[in-house]
This record gives sequence, structure tokens and C-alpha cells, in this order.
Amino acid sequence: MSYGSRFGHGILVGILLLTPLARAQVTGFSSLELNEEPGRERLWKGEWKFEIGGHKFEEGKDQGAAALLYFTGKFEYSFAWWLKARVTPRVDLFTSRVQERYDNDTYSNRLRLIEGVISIQPFQEVELNAGAINQRHLDSPMLVSGQRSFPGLQQVYQRQFSAFGVELNAQQVVPTSTSLNTEREDEEALPS
Repeated sequence: MSYGSRFGHGILVGILLLTPLARAQVTGFSSLELNEEPGRERLWKGEWKFEIGGHKFEEGKDQGAAALLYFTGKFEYSFAWWLKARVTPRVDLFTSRVQERYDNDTYSNRLRLIEGVISIQPFQEVELNAGAINQRHLDSPMLVSGQRSFPGLQQVYQRQFSAFGVELNAQQVVPTSTSLNTEREDEEALPS
């Protein structure tokens, strides 16, 4: 039996064993660093991640099941030690049966930009980002989905001490919608 078929059987057995759970996922990861000249700082860095799995949920009238496939790339180009460009695209592929009371685009097939920023690091602890800022750092899915990126500016201060670390994060972003549908049945009144 070849390595590829053993790996495939391992994934199949893993998925079958995890079927009773509400969420199962398998992840593959690889990275690539290109260096044009030996001894010089790497100009290009790249990583990719492949995820396959399934979700199942049921809460009141909302219920659904989905099989998912994610392919994520993370690329970084260093213009100088203090200036970098980072881009993180992701392809989301789903097949699902979802019934929800509220509109949710979690299970839609698309090419998504997780992050696309120009990063300036004037000091080791300080980073300034401009571009499509990912909102995962908020860790508040009831307020803003971690899969969203908004155009704007972000300032990050990180300091590692011997027993703990501190991160302060400030951002000025413009919340945007992924929908271009302006034909709404109802419209909320503007706050006065």
C-alpha cells in the first residue's frame, strides 16, 4: 500500500470516528521561503494550508450540516527590514443544507481576502498596518465575524516580558458589507 493511499485511508477513518461529533476537521500545512541571494534577508515568505471537514448545528429553528474545503495562502514580501506587504487569500468551498432565520453567508462558495496590508515596523514592538484589516483579533463573533476584513489603519504594540506578554491594538476601519444588494424590503431609520 502506498503512502498516499494510507494517508487517504487515515483521513477517511478519522472522519468516520469523528462523525458523532458536531464538528470534524483535518488540516494540512506547508511553507515556502524564497531567498534570491545567500546571506541576505528573505524577500518572499509563503505558507499554504488545506482544510477539509464538516459542521453540523441545531439550535431552535436553525439547523444545518455542511461539508467544507478551505485552501488558504499566506504571502509576505519584504521591501526592507521595516516595510513588508502581506496578503492572505482563501478559497471557501461548501456543500450544505442550512435552514436559518437570519441571513448568513458563512456557507457560501467564494474567494475571500482574509488580509491584505502594507506593514511598517519602525520599532521592534510597534507595527503599523494599512489595507484590508482582518477582524479575527477582536474574538467577538456576536459583534463582528472573524472572517471579515475592513479597509483602514491598525496600530499594534506588542511587548513580551519574562512571565507574560502584552498586546495593545487600535484600529480605524470602515465596516463594509459583502453584499451589494440595495433592494431591501425594510430599512432601519437612521439614528438621530
